[in-house]
Amino acid sequence: MDITHDRFVAHIDILGMSSIVEKNHDEAWQMLSALVEARDNATNTTLNFVGLDQSIHTPDIVRSVTFSDTIFLFTRGTTDIDLRALIIAVLEIFSKALYNRVPVRAGISLGTFYFNLEKSMYAGPALIDAYRVGESAQ
Repeated sequence: MDITHDRFVAHIDILGMSSIVEKNHDEAWQMLSALVEARDNATNTTLNFVGLDQSIHTPDIVRSVTFSDTIFLFTRGTTDIDLRALIIAVLEIFSKALYNRVPVRAGISLGTFYFNLEKSMYAGPALIDAYRVGESAQ
C-alpha cells in the first residue's frame, strides 16, 4: 500500500486577534466562539455534487483543528472530491465568520502535511504555505 502525506490544507485565522483581546477580551471570546460554531457547522455536512451518484459526508474527508484564533483543516488526500469538500468548508466558515462580524483571512495549499491526532502533532510545508497565502491576503 502506497502511503502519501500529500493533502490539501487550509489555514484560517482572525485578523488582529491580539489587539481585539487587549481592547475587549469578552468581545474576543465571542468572536472566537462564533468562528468555532462556523467551523462545526461547516465540517459536519453532507454534500451532493452534480454528476456523482453518492453523498459525501464532510467529516469523512476533512479534519479540523483549532488552536487559539486559528483553525486549520486538512483532507485525507488529493482527489477532486477532497478539494471540493475543503473549499466548501472554508467558504462556509469564511461566510459565517463575516456574517458574524469576525474578521478572518484564509489560505489553501496542496502539499506534504503530517499529523498525529492522538498526540496533537501537525506539521508540514503545506501548512506553512496555507498560512503564507492567508497572510499575504491581509
